[in-house]
Amino acid sequence: MPLPKHPRVVITGAASGLGRALALELASRRAKLLLADLNDEGSQETARLVASAGGEAHTVRCDVSRSDDVAELVGEADRALGGVDLVVNNAGVCAGGQVGEIPLSDWAWILGVNLWGDSIRSPVSGSGDRL
Repeated sequence: MPLPKHPRVVITGAASGLGRALALELASRRAKLLLADLNDEGSQETARLVASAGGEAHTVRCDVSRSDDVAELVGEADRALGGVDLVVNNAGVCAGGQVGEIPLSDWAWILGVNLWGDSIRSPVSGSGDRL
């Protein structure tokens, strides 16, 4: 299914790296963006860059591993964008070291963000209470 001429897009992990690059590419297509990240300063910088590239961006602080934050993200997407045409589940984290030496708390953090956060409780899947 093709995107509309001016898509409404939610991007998680939008404060830097690939999330920022995708935001800028979509800005060149005059997209209306909701940039979600834990890094408020980085998200604001991405929003400034998006505006300079001709797009429109709103920012929201969101920890995708927290269902309450994701629920707020869904509400903000409705308020700021009036609906969503595309969700870019880009947020991700990692830890370094030997597998057996990485604390279980780090594994919980990694799985919370990379697995449960982006693939299950996304704005597309709705409430996040089922797969």
